[in-house]
Amino acid sequence: MNYRKTNNKPDTVFEVENDRFFAGGYPYNPGAKDRCEVLAYLLDKGIDAFIDLTEEDELVHYEKFLPAGVTGAKRVQYIRFEIEDYSVCDKETMRKIIAKINGFLESGLKVYLHSRGGVGRTGLVIGCWLKSRGCTFDDAIKIMAEMFKETAASAYTTLPDNKIQIDFIKNYS
Repeated sequence: MNYRKTNNKPDTVFEVENDRFFAGGYPYNPGAKDRCEVLAYLLDKGIDAFIDLTEEDELVHYEKFLPAGVTGAKRVQYIRFEIEDYSVCDKETMRKIIAKINGFLESGLKVYLHSRGGVGRTGLVIGCWLKSRGCTFDDAIKIMAEMFKETAASAYTTLPDNKIQIDFIKNYS
């Protein structure tokens, strides 16, 4: 599938680390005029690894729109770690998610981490990822607030957006 080039950053996407790790909301919207607009932006940015935190039957799947190694296209990695909306996973699953993020980054891939809205579950994982890299809880919350302020959702919520997720980050080690 060919995507149109776009320089317009969607207001659901934010940068986590140095033009190589991005996060945000679900990158495909079948009800929108341009259903692949966010996906096109991410592929234009060179994203070649998608980590999906939504549940299997939560939204319409977008994997079929990712380049699959056809002539002239690079293969894009996709993996799902299901976390129930407004909830948390167990610590072992979180360790696996963080290991996958780090593995992709260490192998030179650009990562896009997302949930449905790019707030709760996405913030949960980013907070734990920051703590795994040596940040204190307070520093992780400050860093996330700074990166999240470039999104439309920052006008009405925080990253993550509920107490159970914030407590999980606080206690994650």
